[in-house]
Amino acid sequence: MDIANHSNSITEIAEQTLEEAMIYYQGSPVGIVAACDAKEEALNYDQCFTRDFAVAALALLMRGKTDIVRNFLTQMVELQNCRKQMDCFQPGQGLMPASFKVEAEKIIPDFGESAIARVAPVDSCFWWLFILRAYVKATDDWTLAQQPEFQNAIRLILDLYLTARFEMLPTMLVPDGSFTIDRRMGVYGHPLDIQALFYMALRSAEELLPASPDNDPCLKAARVGRRALARAARQTEPKASRESFDLSYSSILLAEFISPQ
Repeated sequence: MDIANHSNSITEIAEQTLEEAMIYYQGSPVGIVAACDAKEEALNYDQCFTRDFAVAALALLMRGKTDIVRNFLTQMVELQNCRKQMDCFQPGQGLMPASFKVEAEKIIPDFGESAIARVAPVDSCFWWLFILRAYVKATDDWTLAQQPEFQNAIRLILDLYLTARFEMLPTMLVPDGSFTIDRRMGVYGHPLDIQALFYMALRSAEELLPASPDNDPCLKAARVGRRALARAARQTEPKASRESFDLSYSSILLAEFISPQ
């Protein structure tokens, strides 16, 4: 088999696998199951993970299959927690689920209850913004992002990540098991990938929120937070402790991806 035919064969297999992995809700595709290997125990991989779907979304958009991406984005807005509540067993206002599954014609979101580490995801909102911006860029469908529900979802995300902060640093403090590695492995503090996602999310929000009385405070906060994050990432001086600020070497790498604005 020559290289061209081999490449086409792999692409066809990938597309077929993607089709077989689609999750349907009320007759429409809304996501991609994390794993569909019948030989392995499903655990929680029978769900659609927000971070995993970001990869699939790019492939779908490049193939012109935009409906499933739009459906996913809309479904996530409906699943986002919009209520402020003082309950340690409930997701914070503005948080989006790490994953969801369809069971008995109902969509069941997971805000960390089924995750191995039992920790709410810090990156799900970032990935949603990434997918939304990719969708808008690929389809030029700005009407979706400008719907009141989507505008409110973006504002809630910014409020969650820029207002309710524990430490007074521009970087995002991440609990152990609360990001890509969804199990407790002693990884906590300020992981590089989350800071890069945080920066991307702020830039995306600035682009997706038009100027308005409701949006202007969020736009200002996003702009200030993004610039402060960029400055912090460029600092190369070692910090007092890894637990309090572990970006000394990683900041040099992250700076390569940040514009001088």
